[in-house]
Formats: sequence, structure tokens, C-alpha cells
Amino acid sequence: MTAGLRRVVLYTRNGCCLCEDALAVIEAVRTKIPFDLDVVDIDPDPQLTKLHGHDIPVVLIDGTFAFKHRVDERGLRDRLAGHGIFARLFGRAEPRDS
Repeated sequence: MTAGLRRVVLYTRNGCCLCEDALAVIEAVRTKIPFDLDVVDIDPDPQLTKLHGHDIPVVLIDGTFAFKHRVDERGLRDRLAGHGIFARLFGRAEPRDS
């Protein structure tokens, strides 16, 4: 982990098309906004498999639930930057330069 960077965790499993789509969106955003990324395959871990089952992909940002099934590029950017509806809902709204 890199000090000062946000941490994104993607829970996935082998053969999951939605997971591949989510990873592509996450990687695209990562080219613009730096963050640490952990991709976790749930299949080897019985607890994670029981917890998530087929409700994947699941994305956490700094340990907080962010997305399930689909990752929205704008939503991910907003959450990482602390802007937008997600920030207002979760109390992290910051002024934005226009």
C-alpha cells in the first residue's frame, strides 16, 4: 500500500464477466486518479465465497462498500475525489472547482 493513496478492493471470481467489466472501469479511472488496487478472488476463501456468493463484483473504497455488480466510471471518480452525490450522502462533500 502506498501512503496517502485511497485503497480500492475488487472482490471477483474466475469466469465472471461483470468482474472483468468492473476491473476495466477501475483501471481506466486509475489512469487519471492514482489509488492502490487489490483484486481478490473469492473462490479460494470459503468465508468470502459464502459472504458474496454470486453477488459480485463487489468494490470497497477504503473499507467502505462502494459498488456491487456494476461499477460506474463517474461514480467511482466522484467517490475517490470526495465529490458528487456519493460524497454528499456519506458526508464527504468538498467544494469543487468549476
